[in-house]
Amino acid sequence: MKKRGLFQDWGVGRYAKYIAMGCPGEHFTKRSLTVVNKSVIRGNNQVTMVFEPGQAEMEFDIVIATRNRISALELSLPLMLNQSRLPKSLIIVDSSDDHPKVKLTVENIVKDCPSASRSSIGSSLQRNIGLARVQSPVVFFPDDDSLWFPGVSESVMAVYEKDADESVGAVCQAESIAPPIQIWGNDTIRYHMTLMDRFKLFYDSNFDVFERSFFPDPLLTAGKTVWGWREIPAPCRTAEVEQCGVMSGFRMTFRSDLIRSLGGFDESLGNYAMFEDRDASLRVLKTHMILCAKRAKVFHYRSPEKRTSGFEFGMMNVLNRAYITCKSFDAGIRKPRRDLQRFLAFKLLRYGLQSYSKYGRERFTGAYRAYSLVPHLLKASSDQLTEQYLMTKRECLAQW
Repeated sequence: MKKRGLFQDWGVGRYAKYIAMGCPGEHFTKRSLTVVNKSVIRGNNQVTMVFEPGQAEMEFDIVIATRNRISALELSLPLMLNQSRLPKSLIIVDSSDDHPKVKLTVENIVKDCPSASRSSIGSSLQRNIGLARVQSPVVFFPDDDSLWFPGVSESVMAVYEKDADESVGAVCQAESIAPPIQIWGNDTIRYHMTLMDRFKLFYDSNFDVFERSFFPDPLLTAGKTVWGWREIPAPCRTAEVEQCGVMSGFRMTFRSDLIRSLGGFDESLGNYAMFEDRDASLRVLKTHMILCAKRAKVFHYRSPEKRTSGFEFGMMNVLNRAYITCKSFDAGIRKPRRDLQRFLAFKLLRYGLQSYSKYGRERFTGAYRAYSLVPHLLKASSDQLTEQYLMTKRECLAQW
């Protein structure tokens, strides 16, 4: 019997609940699920599934770090749980002001799921807490507003399973420019994109094309320039897979043991740890390759800028990028550092042109003050770099 999509019979806010009835320790796939008692679906909005042992496949866990974004979770979680392959564990680490409400929301979306755990603020910290609880060989780190298309987990895991030599350290999904069709035009959704959100998405995407063409970000390009591309394992060499430089946080996955061995995510980057995803990616690239599963489509529903003030966003965009560049490429590797200074000069110009709102003006101010202090990071030795970064950040914030 074919299971209906979660959004075909009811809107967001009324969810199917998954009841896993199987033997502990066995792996189950949705390909072997049997939906029973169809009347329950329509009567109580509850899907009861009987899990039968499937073929031996590599397991994966999902870790989501969230804060004050219940509406985002209400939208993204059902899409993740409606995949052709389900995670062994769903781990949610929450730093919201109203944690009990988040906990209740998660429990209403998926039954028999461990409740969202409480954490201090910090996306790197929260991801590391989740990583410590991961038991599967692969871990997904979607954002709370990552909207998965059908087949995401299947496509990503197929790459890992074909890589017998484990030369692939991470696999990212492909970014979609539009949300899944289940979401588009659904008036029941509380987590709307405003007209300004849509205009900004269109405007920024076009500006980004110009930026990548003439002022490439060293965090995106230096990995390939310095370490080069490795040969893709033969079983993975298909038209649906390509090499990738770094991953965006909303679409990244790793081999669990590898990301643990690299120290997880850098908690010195602060509460909203901008570019912790690129930092982790560059550390993986030193010894492994990163592939993109092009069939695994995901849409990032909201801009992250609203998570912090304009000043802090502009400051972190400059300081964090400079810190990670210096951390990844020592002074003897000159090109990434030269490219960094050129890129930051353009970024400052771009923010100046976009300073027509209060937020935009604050962002430009934060970026400008951070830009004036970047030379301190460029001159710092590798063993003093983190201390210098924290000192420079405090100096910036003291001026605000």
